[in-house]
Amino acid sequence: MKWGLMEHKNKQKKRERNLEAVKEFVNLCKSPDTDIVILQYLEAEGGAQELIGLLQSDNKKNMAAVVPVFSALQYIVMKTLREAQEYRVSVEEACKHLLNHHLSTIHYMLSLKSAAKHRQVVLKLLTVIATLSPQLARMILSHVKISPKLWEVLAKHTKPIDKSVRTTFIHFLMAFLVDGCVSVIWPLLEIKGLLASIIPGLLYDSANTVHLVLTTLQNRVLLNMSISKTAKLYTFNTPAVRSLLTLYDWKGPLKWKPTKKNETSEIKGTNEEEKQMVADAVHDFLQVLCTSHKYGIIFHDRSIGTSGRKHNELLQTVLEGLERPWEHKQRAELVLKTVIACPDLMKCVLATVEPYLEPRVSVKWLKTVNFVKQVRLSKSVLICFVCTVK
Repeated sequence: MKWGLMEHKNKQKKRERNLEAVKEFVNLCKSPDTDIVILQYLEAEGGAQELIGLLQSDNKKNMAAVVPVFSALQYIVMKTLREAQEYRVSVEEACKHLLNHHLSTIHYMLSLKSAAKHRQVVLKLLTVIATLSPQLARMILSHVKISPKLWEVLAKHTKPIDKSVRTTFIHFLMAFLVDGCVSVIWPLLEIKGLLASIIPGLLYDSANTVHLVLTTLQNRVLLNMSISKTAKLYTFNTPAVRSLLTLYDWKGPLKWKPTKKNETSEIKGTNEEEKQMVADAVHDFLQVLCTSHKYGIIFHDRSIGTSGRKHNELLQTVLEGLERPWEHKQRAELVLKTVIACPDLMKCVLATVEPYLEPRVSVKWLKTVNFVKQVRLSKSVLICFVCTVK
């Protein structure tokens, strides 16, 4: 009995020494010599599996042990992705072991009970694991359960800075799209609302983050012929498209005011070049989404809106909610191209313009008249006329 107790104490001391070594390893990984440090560890036959062995599955709340181990694993996986390909197989096996045997720890770190910094640690680790292989990405999507209530918290702005939980969560989701693997993208889209959860908050994200999200979604989802129009409609629903339209007036990161009401205000001096970069990115995205029959979410209406059935109800709802788009160059272009692609929506657009056609001496009125002129000169009018004659 006494011998067993001594053995347990010795194991505990050894484990504590190993954890201290891991913490020191993580600190060294933050130095300029990080690549050398990680490579030396791997060459000394230190592996990801050895690190995971320090975790205690029966003590998932012990963050003093979990955080350094997860941080060290993140550095090792990143190094493996970049250049240490000879260790890839063993690292992948270790990651599978982590997902199969320490899922309760992962769920606890993601949970509402966990601290924000702990959520960031686990999200960063899962992000690099997801990019390691399609199989691991699918394992994360099937094993790690993120409820709507949780992703609402993860996608929420608190302090909109580059190192926020929200930004880490965005990078986590983008990791499943970046390689364009359909067998990974489909399971992600099947989790209804997950990908769309980050869209409303883009209005206050950094320009680089917004650009990353829009270009990734455009290239990996919209322009992906393997993703059905139905799946795109579920992802880019009415609230999502409305949120995307607000990016024409992108605000940028907020300056957090720690008041009782959590009031926020814009950081002064938002870069005009960044505003234009965001506007151009969302314009490119929406032109594909709203005007492409091949890649977007629009449908042909052979009756040109005369059948009584709404073929493009989502876009009609969105267009009706736009406030004087003809007063802004890119929005006017988007609406015009949408009407050309969907002539059945022309009546809706003209009905929106009609109250503003009363003659007046102003630049805004001239823009309104010019917009109507462009609509009339578009091929949509000819199509509608031919359909009516028939």
